[in-house]
Amino acid sequence: MKASIIKIGNSQGNRIPKTIITQCGFENEVEFVVHNNELIVKSMKSTRYNSDMFD
Repeated sequence: MKASIIKIGNSQGNRIPKTIITQCGFENEVEFVVHNNELIVKSMKSTRYNSDMFD
């Protein structure tokens, strides 16, 4: 899926479709991890990724 980066106040961001939010189990908070120039957005409830695997 392609998404545009948009201006949000003094920041930039993009919108995540509701179907993706539901599919990933995102709720009130997510965790951002940058690894090899890639952004990974992780659910705070998920154990799918272990942050040690990116060190």
